[in-house]
Amino acid sequence: GLGTGTTVRIASTLVHEVDCVEINPAVYEAVVECFFPDIGKNRNVRYIFKEARHFLLLTDAKYDIISMEPSYPTDVTTASLLTRECFLSLKEHLNPDGIVCVYAPGHQLRERYTDGVFKTLAGVFPYLHVWNVGIGDVIFICAMNPIRMTPEEIKRNIAEENLGGAMKDAIRFAR
Repeated sequence: GLGTGTTVRIASTLVHEVDCVEINPAVYEAVVECFFPDIGKNRNVRYIFKEARHFLLLTDAKYDIISMEPSYPTDVTTASLLTRECFLSLKEHLNPDGIVCVYAPGHQLRERYTDGVFKTLAGVFPYLHVWNVGIGDVIFICAMNPIRMTPEEIKRNIAEENLGGAMKDAIRFAR
C-alpha cells in the first residue's frame, strides 16, 4: 500500500518503474493533501487501486523488489497479507535475483507473532536477512538466491545515499 507515501517517493528516485498497489484511493488523496502534494507527478510510478493479493492473481508481472508494509496486522484482512499463501504469490512474481521486503510492526505485536512471520517466510524463501529497526519492529529481506550484500555494505550504502539520515544507526541486523 501507499501508507504516507515515503517508500514510493524514495523508490521512485532509485528505480525506473514503481507499481504502487493501494486498496483505498482515499489514502492517495490523503498523501497528496497532507504529506507530498507532488507525489502524483512522478511519471515512473503507476498507482493501482486494488487489493494486493487480487492484483497479483490478475498479473503476470515480475519484480526485482516487492515491498510490503502491512500496517496494523491485527485484523483479518491485513493479517492475511502475512500468510504462506500470500508469500507464495509474492515468490511467483519475483525475478530470480529479486527480493521481497516484509515489515512486521513488532511494537504492536508480540514476539511470538514476529517469530511466526519469520518461520512462515523461511518456509517459502531459502534466504533471509532479519533487520531489527527499533522498538521491536522487524524488516525481513527474503530471496530465492543468496543476498549478495552484507549488512555492513547495506549500512554503508544507506549512509552514502543519506536515506533517512539517522537510518544508518537505526538498523541493527539480527545474527
